[in-house]
Amino acid sequence: MTHNYVSNQVIRFIYNELPALDHLETEYAIEHDKEWNQSYQKLRTAFDALPKIKFFPSQRVVRSILQYSRMTT
Repeated sequence: MTHNYVSNQVIRFIYNELPALDHLETEYAIEHDKEWNQSYQKLRTAFDALPKIKFFPSQRVVRSILQYSRMTT
């Protein structure tokens, strides 16, 4: 059960989803606890390997959509 807590906490740490105090406690645990550090290293490697997703279209795409919309109306 502890391992799941560690993994979940580290994932939230990597994604910056922790309240300030929890973030500091997790950072301390990663630096001073072997299990936490191993979990962090493993999960950080996986996180870095994930493709980075853009949630906002580029200006070129927006212009193309607007241009197409004008042409079809």
